[in-house]
Amino acid sequence: MDLFAKELPTRKPGKRSALRDDVYVQILDRLLGGMYSPGDPLTIDQLAREFEVSQTPIREALVELEKTGLVERAARRGYRAAAPLTSKQMEDLVEVRILLETAAARKAFECRELLVPELREALQKQQAAVSFLEASEGPFELSQLRSYFEADWTFHEVILRHSGNPYLRSSVDALSFQVHRMRQTLGTGSSDGPDALREHAEIVRAYQEKDEGAVVEALSAHLGKVLERSLSGR
Repeated sequence: MDLFAKELPTRKPGKRSALRDDVYVQILDRLLGGMYSPGDPLTIDQLAREFEVSQTPIREALVELEKTGLVERAARRGYRAAAPLTSKQMEDLVEVRILLETAAARKAFECRELLVPELREALQKQQAAVSFLEASEGPFELSQLRSYFEADWTFHEVILRHSGNPYLRSSVDALSFQVHRMRQTLGTGSSDGPDALREHAEIVRAYQEKDEGAVVEALSAHLGKVLERSLSGR
């Protein structure tokens, strides 16, 4: 099921904004929203006409998007929308996330008195984003989904930051591009949101109860469920 059934309007990037960043976000939204099928050409000239900008910010944005894996560039063929991650790639990605993030969660356990209030705040923001999606009628706006994805990722970043290990944090951050690619498989933002929210709440509860083993178990279970939902197209 496509995330966005309605036609996506094109908006002009603001003159005062950084054009490359604005164009980057717009193309990223289209890719995550399923507007482009795997293999669809992303022609610089065509995109420049659509966004009414010069070719330079388009080219720069596509170079950055190529780093995420969402866009591919082939000799004499230009840029194209990449295929979603395979099941094996998603399994490998989640395996690495579990290794890194549970290590961070154990280290963050040492400063849980500072961590828990920030996790609660992140959970509240995620709840607001999920509620906003649930209250929406019809297909979701791209901006709504982006807000939800950011709130979801922020929860994990709080734990990484409190791990006190910048290498753990940077290693997981480097995977965020591939997490974007996993999100291409989600059939709807609403079905995943409440599930992820409940799973995050279990992680917070384990920290509150000062049970390190339960923290690791809840986080591992959450990431495993993320994989299951992605593989099933939810």
